[in-house]
Amino acid sequence: MKAARIRAYGDLGGAVVEDVPVPEVGPHEVLIRVVAASINPLDIKLIGGGLDAYFPLAFPYSLGTDLAGTVERAGALAARWRPGDTVIARADPVRGGAFAEFAVVPATRVAAAPAGLPLAVAAGLPTAAGTAWQALFETACLSAGQTVLIHAAAGGVGSAAVQLARCAGARVVATASAANADLVRRLGASHVIDYRTEDFTAMVRDVDVVLDIIGGDTQQHSLRRAAARREAGQHRVAAG
Repeated sequence: MKAARIRAYGDLGGAVVEDVPVPEVGPHEVLIRVVAASINPLDIKLIGGGLDAYFPLAFPYSLGTDLAGTVERAGALAARWRPGDTVIARADPVRGGAFAEFAVVPATRVAAAPAGLPLAVAAGLPTAAGTAWQALFETACLSAGQTVLIHAAAGGVGSAAVQLARCAGARVVATASAANADLVRRLGASHVIDYRTEDFTAMVRDVDVVLDIIGGDTQQHSLRRAAARREAGQHRVAAG
């Protein structure tokens, strides 16, 4: 099969498409015929060596973590997946392998592809939507009736977060550019602040949860907006 690989830390320009064997499938793994794969900031950082302390790569390294495709074969202990199932998946970052004709992924990192969504679109979901879900619900415990401030709401993680929060019954206040304001409203935000021309610190008071993908001063100012909830004895969690 064909796979895009690198032999040292660098950038995408160092990637080479090579002929490699189809990977073996372990008992807890699924072999997926890749239809589409997406690239994330995570992939760029992995390639550049910026995450070596957390995800040390062994070379040659097969690129890519997010993918969508059809199940080719499942291991003996991953029998819930059948050949032909359409799935999305997130490969182990250390192992990679999404930028290939076939990829092996642990069954715990595989999910059914959303019905009616083209696989070329669904391939962009695993890392972005998974990050949003983890931050909002596993870390911040967002619940119905709460207010969440989501920064960079038109980006990959932000746009997924707006939709997930709205589906959970939360009120969404978001920051985005004016050009993306209508999009973010359609996704479910009740109020959108243009970060280029408006100061969100003057427009947002108390919130229950902050999802900040920017950091720095934005994070510090956001925490202050949430402080009123804490001081009033109400529940407040900030996710950064």
